[in-house]
Amino acid sequence: MKNLPIALLFLLFFNFHSVQLFPQEKEKTTYKNNITLSAVPILFREIRLGYERQLSERHALRTSVGVKIPSSSESFGTFNPLPLIIPLSYQVSNGGYLSIGYNYVVSPRKKLYLSAEVYSSYYYYNDKYFKLCVGTSMDSYVALQSGKLMKTGIKFLIGKKIALISKGKVGLQLDIFAGIGGQYRDEEITIFKKKKGTCQIEGTYHEFQEYDPPEIEISKNWYPTLHAGILLGMPF
Repeated sequence: MKNLPIALLFLLFFNFHSVQLFPQEKEKTTYKNNITLSAVPILFREIRLGYERQLSERHALRTSVGVKIPSSSESFGTFNPLPLIIPLSYQVSNGGYLSIGYNYVVSPRKKLYLSAEVYSSYYYYNDKYFKLCVGTSMDSYVALQSGKLMKTGIKFLIGKKIALISKGKVGLQLDIFAGIGGQYRDEEITIFKKKKGTCQIEGTYHEFQEYDPPEIEISKNWYPTLHAGILLGMPF
């Protein structure tokens, strides 16, 4: 009985250190917030940052904003994967992007999720030369024009998050996703002058034809869309 107080003190000391040390080794780091940088838009001269808030183990809200950084070029051309002709106006466009979405985590352990996201973007450029170059064809031309494009859409994605660093107060992860969607495009192009049969801005082979008033081309249509990308995330 005389040694009972000493034994109790020993047990309390042992239990105290057990609570302090061992649970920390088994504790799994969880993050409620995540800041992301989208890799693919950088290829198109756009910085797109996102924020994700984990509401529970299976539910999260996300949003992102983007800003276009145009080049100083006075002209832009096309990408011609026959039979398509895709104007590369992103090179010279200003604009921005905004989206909001919801993630449902299908497998918390494997970090697989389904996502639905609505988005809108607006891009524009002023007084730039558009060069359509198709060899020696008389279909080639150069036009001085301005343009604006509003895109509104929805996308449905499946994604997986891969933890690169998951210890500490701040982590690092990859978020790889792909999916489908639909997009409404409202585009307006204003042409001030054009010369045909060439894709050279300078030279006198063909003189520019002036449009007074300017010629306006308007296109409004729905399109199916494919989506894929990689987010670099910093969860905390």
